[in-house]
Amino acid sequence: MPLAGRLDIVHDGGSTLSRTFALTDSLGAAINLTGYLALMQVRATWNPGGALYASFGTTAPYSGLTIPTPANGQIILGPIDRTALAGIPATGEMFVWDLFIYQPAGVETRILFGNFRLRQIATEVP
Repeated sequence: MPLAGRLDIVHDGGSTLSRTFALTDSLGAAINLTGYLALMQVRATWNPGGALYASFGTTAPYSGLTIPTPANGQIILGPIDRTALAGIPATGEMFVWDLFIYQPAGVETRILFGNFRLRQIATEVP
């Protein structure tokens, strides 16, 4: 697989987070994800030992990511409600995130990375 792509995410705190990541090869064909799992983490810095604010994955103990039809190359994030995002400080500060696909046999590939910012809100949703 090619090098990871960059995608910065800016999301409004208090609202539901949903994204679809479509993986394609250099010719635009969907990458078949049969046998793959996915894991996404939001951290304070690029240091894997640094503060971890959120983890989403396709298998326990994580949730929030799905690969509903592996042959179409799509990974679905969400819907993630505000309670699952509560660990991410809504300070407007930039954090970092990345998304890996992996096979239980040990093939691991970082496919996306970028900055992650949760914007502050004024309205308190009950």
